[in-house]
Amino acid sequence: MSGDMKRNVSLSLTIGLLIVLFGCVSSLVHGQPFDPNYTSRFSAESYHFSPFGRATHTLLHPGLEKLFVRESNPVRWSLRIRHLNQLESIAIPNLNSTRTISARVVEEQLLDRGEVIETRRYFLGRSLENGHVFCFGKEIVATSEDISPENETGSWRIGNNESGMGLFMPGLLLQGSRFYREPSPGFSMIKAEIFAESEPLSTPLRQYSETAIILVNDDSSPGSDGQKEWYSTDVGLVARDEFKLSELRYGTEGLPVAARFTPFSQHSYFPLSAGMRWAYEVMEDFQTIRFTAEVLKETKIIKYRQGEEAFVLPAAVVESREWVGGNLHEVNRIFYTQCIETQDVFYLGEEVDILLEGGDVVIHDGTWLAGVDGAEPGVIMPGDFILSARYLQESVPDVSMNEALNDRRGIQVDTPAGFFQDCIQIEESSLVFPEEPPSLKIYAPGVGLVDDDATLQLTEFYSPHLDSIAARIEVQPALLLQWPLEDQPFRLESSQDLKTWHEVDMPMTQDDFRFQMSVPSSLSEEYFRLIRE
Repeated sequence: MSGDMKRNVSLSLTIGLLIVLFGCVSSLVHGQPFDPNYTSRFSAESYHFSPFGRATHTLLHPGLEKLFVRESNPVRWSLRIRHLNQLESIAIPNLNSTRTISARVVEEQLLDRGEVIETRRYFLGRSLENGHVFCFGKEIVATSEDISPENETGSWRIGNNESGMGLFMPGLLLQGSRFYREPSPGFSMIKAEIFAESEPLSTPLRQYSETAIILVNDDSSPGSDGQKEWYSTDVGLVARDEFKLSELRYGTEGLPVAARFTPFSQHSYFPLSAGMRWAYEVMEDFQTIRFTAEVLKETKIIKYRQGEEAFVLPAAVVESREWVGGNLHEVNRIFYTQCIETQDVFYLGEEVDILLEGGDVVIHDGTWLAGVDGAEPGVIMPGDFILSARYLQESVPDVSMNEALNDRRGIQVDTPAGFFQDCIQIEESSLVFPEEPPSLKIYAPGVGLVDDDATLQLTEFYSPHLDSIAARIEVQPALLLQWPLEDQPFRLESSQDLKTWHEVDMPMTQDDFRFQMSVPSSLSEEYFRLIRE
């Protein structure tokens, strides 16, 4: 090992064992040296990347939008950050080849009295191995005559002009860690240091009891003081210098592109499995009103077009019934789907039948379906429950426009069906009828809605997963095959003699790290191989 490398390794070990974490050293490119106290090189060959998910302090959630206002002049200056529903193809050079990945486009806009002054777009991806969020490039677009052309030269991309891959946010924060976010000599040399943890911060949106402070500096501007950024767990950036978070919204970009959807939700606060049933009761005008809901054993396919994207969405069907004074008054069929990547549960529409006393259907008011007459999917339950975040649950012109606010978490509620802990509370309000007071709904983990405005409460709950007499799953001996995630198409083949090979046609699953397949014991003595196409 050379003397320079030894010195670099020693320095890295003294600032938070970054060499152990990342296995990187500093370098000198194009005559512009990297600061040897900061980790500057990261090997992309060691990672698989996703444009979805989150690190502890960074979200990659399409449709997430934040607005920051400047404390000294909130009327004039603001900063808007949007996680676009847009992916950027990034060519990553390896030793002997180049592979292409998809990165999330995160857009930052500086505004002067609402007018966009400058736009910056970052291309980010999350490592499936350790949760680090990496930066693969930046694009700067100046939109004001007040900005000189020199300020547009910070655009860069990995592989161009010796530009590397930057670490935007580690999956685990260690105080004292130092790293380059934008290692692009001659174009952008942005570096960051984790300065402090567990610092309280007050913003116009809410108070954050614990935040991590990161100091950001630019090697190309050695005389500047740099920037100070505050990050909160599960929220991400909440302040940058004088700019403080004032508004946070979900679902501003519609359905996530390049994502998968499933009809039966695994969301803790909005579970949907076939056979689940709920019952609620409330007293109104000296009458008992009873509601029931059941997840049917059927799936509705809903076709929805969003710009140039065509979605074919498998939706769970929830049948709800309302009895007034013992008489059936209304029957609804409600459609939900869950995004696998973001865990958001989307509300896709419902069919409404309002009945006469004799049982005849007379009114269908409230019926809507995503993609029909301007109706759009709504977020009924976000995958990440961020306090003070807002989102549209229903977006149906001339029918319903309901907005939700994540109000509280960690609360308890007592209902006729039982006592529930670790609940969340969501405030719902109508944008069509703003004079109506908002309603407060409480959701319990593993159950769903348990209380609505402290009047309509859960009286019964049934889940086949909790039923002691549920059908048993027959377990058979099998071989579990596992292999790392692959970026390129492949097929799995098997053979008994290593001469004749056959493609294995069996269900395959995956998690954040690997593919896996369960092979019956009748095939367990065969040979297997992975063929990249």
